[in-house]
Amino acid sequence: MKLLYRRVYSELHNEVFYSLDELNRTVAAKMLAHNRKRIQRLPDPREMRFLAVEKPALRPIPATELKILSQTELNVGLNVE
Repeated sequence: MKLLYRRVYSELHNEVFYSLDELNRTVAAKMLAHNRKRIQRLPDPREMRFLAVEKPALRPIPATELKILSQTELNVGLNVE
């Protein structure tokens, strides 16, 4: 996640977006560029590795509804100085 933030979101901090659609298009383009970069110490880009290794191993999401095993309620305090 840190790598993604550095390569995608940190590059957006000086840009101004006037719509969510514009922001999403820009993030998608930067994600595509990130996924097409070669992985350090490996010959293939991330996208090719995903398509060759990880995508075939994915299983479908179960059709049955998942059960909530536990639930916790938290209170968040204000950090006032």
